[in-house]
Amino acid sequence: MISVFDILGLILTFILIVIGIILFIAAIFIAYSAKTKKVIFPGFILFVLDFLYYPLKTLTEKLGFRKGYIDILSNDMKNFVNYKGLSKIPFNERILLLPQCLRKMDCPATL
Repeated sequence: MISVFDILGLILTFILIVIGIILFIAAIFIAYSAKTKKVIFPGFILFVLDFLYYPLKTLTEKLGFRKGYIDILSNDMKNFVNYKGLSKIPFNERILLLPQCLRKMDCPATL
């Protein structure tokens, strides 16, 4: 007789295997994009970067990448995906938002 915990264990194992496969495929796409400077499936890569942000951040730090590598990669990918749409906006209709510490010299926050 199969218990509830056996079924939950199988489901969890299946989910972990699927996440591992998705991470592996995304890593191949990211490596290809970094090597050739041509991004393939940017929406998929962006989805994986957003959905699995913390596991990827931990994994890249353990593999010896610099600390903010996933953040930089995610920002670059978002810029790539949105570039065409944002470049159509005329310069006089754009807005630049800066954090408080870049606007005031006496900001109490530490950088």
